[in-house]
Amino acid sequence: MKKDYRLYNMVFPPFFAFLLTPWFTAVAIVADFIIDSVILIILTRFFFKSFDWRFYLNRIWIVWVFGFLADVIGWVVLFLMLMMVEEFGAIHVISGIIVASVLIFVLNYFISFSETAFTKKQRVIAALTYAIVTAPYTFLLPSEWFF
Repeated sequence: MKKDYRLYNMVFPPFFAFLLTPWFTAVAIVADFIIDSVILIILTRFFFKSFDWRFYLNRIWIVWVFGFLADVIGWVVLFLMLMMVEEFGAIHVISGIIVASVLIFVLNYFISFSETAFTKKQRVIAALTYAIVTAPYTFLLPSEWFF
């Protein structure tokens, strides 16, 4: 006998919280900026052996905006998938996270860190670090936590 598995908490996924709750959007924006700042500080210490305020101030806004833009595009991909499929599940959410992660990598590698003192290898490491650490894993949270 075959069992039918459903993810009922994905009927109204938590990424819709951005539309319905402004406080969630504000918290996400601030948390995203803090996480991006910590990563950039660690990367500059690792690559340059010292912290450079000028580099930080020149790059943090670009990295932060592109990261949030990639998260929003991942959200749009999830929204479009939700409109196209009958059963929405974890595989759809994971594909949205992957889309956002790839965009974070591409935007950071080709734009955010292109005009810096980073070597090609350092740009790959920095962009990959951002893609892995700042991927929108909150898409996986159950909707019961928000509603």
